[in-house]
Amino acid sequence: MSYSISTLMTRNLQDVFGENDPARRPAAIDEIFVEDCVFYDPNGGVYRGRDEIDRIAGAIKGTHPDFRYQPIAEPEEMGNGGRVQWVSGRPAEAPAYAGTDFVITRNGRIAALYLFFDKLPLAGLCRVRQSLLLIRSNSHLLVCRCSEHVNLRVSQIAPV
Repeated sequence: MSYSISTLMTRNLQDVFGENDPARRPAAIDEIFVEDCVFYDPNGGVYRGRDEIDRIAGAIKGTHPDFRYQPIAEPEEMGNGGRVQWVSGRPAEAPAYAGTDFVITRNGRIAALYLFFDKLPLAGLCRVRQSLLLIRSNSHLLVCRCSEHVNLRVSQIAPV
């Protein structure tokens, strides 16, 4: 089956690197990665093939099984590539780290995945619902999980 690049990136975050169940992860990898895929991590690691991606995804998830990946922007596509920016951490807490995944696809599946770690966005709490907010620059809201806020000013947001 062939998937859109946006779907591939979202499924990679949730169903591969975000998956705790070692039985479900390989099935997702088989669906969204080509057989001769490769994953490059920012520490210089190169992992070739579905089995290696399964092994490293399980090892990463094992270091923080309660963390969740959350995209902080819509995935972007161009040609046969795409990127998605995300944060990771415990639900309802400030993110612990942030990153950007870049993918190159072939025949509707991921052929290459490049991970870059990013600086954490500023965070705050929504005064209405006490849910986590992520802030773009120092002036505008990026993500509010309560979905009622658009372009809030930082002065309207309580620091974490």
